[in-house]
Amino acid sequence: MILSETLRLEMASFGVKVLTVVTGVVNSNLGSENTGFQLPLTSLYKGAEEAIRERALGGGGAKMSTEEYCEKYVKAVERESSGQVWIGNSTTAVKWGKYLPASAIDSLVSQGTGLDQV
Repeated sequence: MILSETLRLEMASFGVKVLTVVTGVVNSNLGSENTGFQLPLTSLYKGAEEAIRERALGGGGAKMSTEEYCEKYVKAVERESSGQVWIGNSTTAVKWGKYLPASAIDSLVSQGTGLDQV
């Protein structure tokens, strides 16, 4: 997001508009072919292997449907010419999470990804 926001600011002088689309959790088949996921026996993350596998295969919470995401994306691109658009599940939490202390974010992310099991 930082790169696209920098690009948006730099290109504005030339009349070029940049729309940053921040994508949340969306249902897709990304990772669906990763069924053979296995950490090395000596991995420091071995204790969290099941949680990591679940995430790698697309598990872990509610997802916006691909169709709904595409509809909102197209509407946003047609409506907005510059700035930020947040689409997908959990984007509101991420958007407002920047106001929380880093330790709170670390705790929330660790619990949701298995890092708390390492």
